[in-house]
Amino acid sequence: MKNVKSLILYFFILILSGCDTEGENTYAGYTSFMVKIEWQADADVVYKMTFDNDTIKQNTGIIVPREQTSGILRVFRNDETTPELEQEVTIENGIELSLIQLPGSTISFSSTEDEEDPSDSARIKVRFFYNDIEGIGSSAKVDIFTSTDLKTWESVGSTTLEEGKLSSYVELNLNHFFPSSTKTARFCCDITDIETGIMVAQHTSRAGLITFQEGSSSFDSVTGFKAINKFATCQMAAPTTYKFNYVFGTAWE
Repeated sequence: MKNVKSLILYFFILILSGCDTEGENTYAGYTSFMVKIEWQADADVVYKMTFDNDTIKQNTGIIVPREQTSGILRVFRNDETTPELEQEVTIENGIELSLIQLPGSTISFSSTEDEEDPSDSARIKVRFFYNDIEGIGSSAKVDIFTSTDLKTWESVGSTTLEEGKLSSYVELNLNHFFPSSTKTARFCCDITDIETGIMVAQHTSRAGLITFQEGSSSFDSVTGFKAINKFATCQMAAPTTYKFNYVFGTAWE
């Protein structure tokens, strides 16, 4: 009955209120927002989400009175009655709350809203994760290098990974060699197990290659390369190459 009332209210607002001047998704007196699962490792799991006990459908969203600025988001795994994620969240009109479920982990937030955009559209911010990789324990250091010929390399950044968790972002510049070179820059990594100090992958062997989705950039002879995505999340693959495979990202608008 509660869901029926909510549906009736939704259509009532659409018909009588219309859009106001604050944005095309803002109905007079109400706030609209969405919750989206960006990616989940357990593909056979079905998640149910509620906001203050009202059901949320992915890619459909929910509306609440404008004076409400927060509420309790709950995410349930399959038919379980105890939420896998339960947290108070702050909302505003048009916001999209992003979730991710990493291998061997429960579902968690994956928002990039607190992360500043890369400094220009030739750059992309990349973060990484891994789970159950042979030769790597609970944490690893990743040193990133770039090259156009896979022979001469330059260091461009580093980050630390904890198993089952997202790393911090590293900003990569697709125009690192432009305009002196118009060849596509490749990014490979040295990967070192922190506990043992053993380097399990070396960039000079073309290991730890960071991949983006197909058609990940465009090229202009004047401005150089332009990244399709401003944010990307990559998963470390199993040995022997320890390749970082693209999982999902956020496009430049």
